[in-house]
Amino acid sequence: MITRNRPSSRWSPHRLWPFPRRLTTKPKSNTFDRIHIERKYEFGRTLTPNEAFKRFCHEFHGIRPGKKKQEKTEEEVYARIEVEEYAKFRCNVILCG
Repeated sequence: MITRNRPSSRWSPHRLWPFPRRLTTKPKSNTFDRIHIERKYEFGRTLTPNEAFKRFCHEFHGIRPGKKKQEKTEEEVYARIEVEEYAKFRCNVILCG
């Protein structure tokens, strides 16, 4: 009679998993709800989560966006700054005048 070396059922991959399922649930305390990380652009604008992740990936991998993409984002930022400065100037003129 030939016998095979088969692993028993007690060595299943599910038993080798080091963490029980009950430890992977959401933490009960609300300590993480009070923490808010806000990432800022060079000119003070708040980054969206996607933009922040993209910047992190570029920095981590040592790559940069293309020249045209950089120019496009710079133009958008400068246009936004001009609009904000114009609004401040106009508000000051209306309030003072």
